[in-house]
Amino acid sequence: MPGGQVTASPTVLEENSSPEAVDEPLKAKARHSRSRGACTRCKKRRQKCDEQRPACGRCQESGSENCTYTIDLRWGGRAFKSYTGNSDIKKYETEPGTFVYVASSKQTSPIMWHPPPPTSERLSRSLSPLDSTNPTEQLLLHHFAQSASRITSCYPGIQTSFNSLLLPMAISYPPLLSALMALSAIHRNSLYTLPAATLQQPSEIDYLKASSVTQLRSDLLLPAQRQPQMRDAVLATALTLCMCEIHSGADLPRSWRLHLEGATAILSSLSPMPASTSFHPNNQTGLLQRWYTSISALAAISPQGLRAGDLHPATSPTPSLDPPLSAANEKKEVAVFLDDYFGFSTDLVDMFKEIGAAAWERRILSSKSPLALESESEAMRIHVNLSEEDLATEARNLELRVLDMMTRDPPPFYPGVQEKLDEEVRMDFYLCNEAYQCAALLHIYRSVMLLERANVRVQGCVERILGCVDRIKPREGLSPYIVLTMPLFAAGKEALGEERERVKIAMRGLGSRLRLRNVWRSLEILEEGWERGRGSGWEDAENCDFIPY
Repeated sequence: MPGGQVTASPTVLEENSSPEAVDEPLKAKARHSRSRGACTRCKKRRQKCDEQRPACGRCQESGSENCTYTIDLRWGGRAFKSYTGNSDIKKYETEPGTFVYVASSKQTSPIMWHPPPPTSERLSRSLSPLDSTNPTEQLLLHHFAQSASRITSCYPGIQTSFNSLLLPMAISYPPLLSALMALSAIHRNSLYTLPAATLQQPSEIDYLKASSVTQLRSDLLLPAQRQPQMRDAVLATALTLCMCEIHSGADLPRSWRLHLEGATAILSSLSPMPASTSFHPNNQTGLLQRWYTSISALAAISPQGLRAGDLHPATSPTPSLDPPLSAANEKKEVAVFLDDYFGFSTDLVDMFKEIGAAAWERRILSSKSPLALESESEAMRIHVNLSEEDLATEARNLELRVLDMMTRDPPPFYPGVQEKLDEEVRMDFYLCNEAYQCAALLHIYRSVMLLERANVRVQGCVERILGCVDRIKPREGLSPYIVLTMPLFAAGKEALGEERERVKIAMRGLGSRLRLRNVWRSLEILEEGWERGRGSGWEDAENCDFIPY
């Protein structure tokens, strides 16, 4: 037949059937047939369903309006259940083999508005300011936070404070961002450079430094950049550029000093701090001030030293000829702390500057050329030089003041710091402070008093510095060991015989740990001076303007 359909002939049914004969095969067929696509009402009542659409015969006869059809999906033999979070949602079959999800209830539940959860619940992690930077910037800033910031941090608290200060500031101030990336790149480059190799900076580092300088110079011409809120960002940029030159080994003479003088000029030109503002060592301004102070103090006792006219009375007192322990001076005494950033006491800061100024006076007084003063700036020419007798008195007073520091008990740390340090780390800080005090004495003896290198007082300071360094052991974490370059360099310049080998071993150990070009450059300068053996030593070298920071 057409379409392959099979129909029953009416004549056959009339001739060969009785009611019992017809019912038997139908009953037998009914026993083996199942309604697999029944509506939900018939399934629930376990009744046969004729599966008519849109409503089956039983639902039409009973007048029920709940005749709906569903379809079960199966993966791996398991039925796909309704979404557990929304039990009212069902699957409605519109055509055989097709379905949509519908709500089984005729009453639509009202949509309830719920307030959004708190921020702490909505965000699985805090947003980082580094998310706004490109991958290269993220790499360098991450290296700075994890590694480069460790080489100038005596303990983890300092590292955390400087990271919290510089990284957010760099994101919002492009000159500082370029300078920080340059400093990080210099440190990364030093990790893969042999100690004896001359470090040639990649062009990318030069570009980052030049970009920072160019942007900084342009910003300083804008009136908006002279506001107090820009003071810290501008100063941080200048100090970071200074650190770039120091850590790279000061390949260009005076490069680091130019940035330090720039930072000094920035402090002088920008809006001054309010007089009512109190100094706090760990806030933004306090950290930057400590950073600037540490570099400027060590710059004062570098081979070029600090000119006497540069000893600004606002930051350091003018060298006085009065006895250091007079009643007048006792009334003016300020609180002294052992600074956990640069590793020596705060009273040594002004002491280094006074020693540098006195050493400059000695060089001017010892100069045989009458044109020495004419080569100085106008500020230097109007400065009144000390006589030989005055300078000798000044040198003696400086010596007595340092010796008095050494006989007193170690100064306390800034509030809240000592509780974070264990006993061994505190002892390391005390030894580090003693090494810097002995370095101050060495500069007084050799640069102001002009004592011979073999003098017992000179060699006594050398021995004491080496003893302190030997007792400060490098640790897995951060410790004052990382700031011993300057005392070791001062001791190495005056060391004799076997002491030079001790200095060499200590300097190599420090260089191997820090992996800084500046440390290896310090050892190179010492070895060059030892080899020449002239009385003038390192002062007549072409690269004499060197800071062992």
